[in-house]
Amino acid sequence: MVNFSIIPFRGEYFKLPADKNNIIKHLTYPVPDPKLPFLGVHLTRMIDGSDTLGPIAVLGLARECYP
Repeated sequence: MVNFSIIPFRGEYFKLPADKNNIIKHLTYPVPDPKLPFLGVHLTRMIDGSDTLGPIAVLGLARECYP
């Protein structure tokens, strides 16, 4: 028998203000830290020219926590 538990997380992205849309020209990823279980937050250039920052990890311990 395997003993494990699942801890639910959800990711959220933030859209940067329009005056910050030119700070990147391509996807920007952090260097992973082997001590942390997450890959990190990255910057993404969207097709409409906006930039997003994320995902952040938010605990989703109840069904009501999901939008």
